[in-house]
Amino acid sequence: MPEMSFTEIIGFMGKVIAALGDLRAELAKVGVDVDPIIALVRDFHDRALSLNEKQESLKRETVSTTAQLEAVLKEGYARTSGALDTMIASVGKTGDAAKNLRTIRSDILRPKRGSKDRGTPPA
Repeated sequence: MPEMSFTEIIGFMGKVIAALGDLRAELAKVGVDVDPIIALVRDFHDRALSLNEKQESLKRETVSTTAQLEAVLKEGYARTSGALDTMIASVGKTGDAAKNLRTIRSDILRPKRGSKDRGTPPA
């Protein structure tokens, strides 16, 4: 099959269905029953349209879900970081317990071996 877009293939199917209808009488004279052919092509045409609509709907849902996820991650990080800061302040910022608590955040921000990226948290 040549590389064609969704629109090109749907258009192609539609034109074949129309041509079969237009040439029904001529094709019948040579023994071709166009009805099963039209039904077959129309079935593929309709299924493709239906699946395309479903795909487009899922794309819209994915964009919305991604935005929601990013918002939850941003707010969740900020709130969790605040909770960690509260714990550090509560145990005394200069003690061993505070030092150990600070490693929770620094461990996730530390670059992986061979990487220059520090894994910056969400803003």
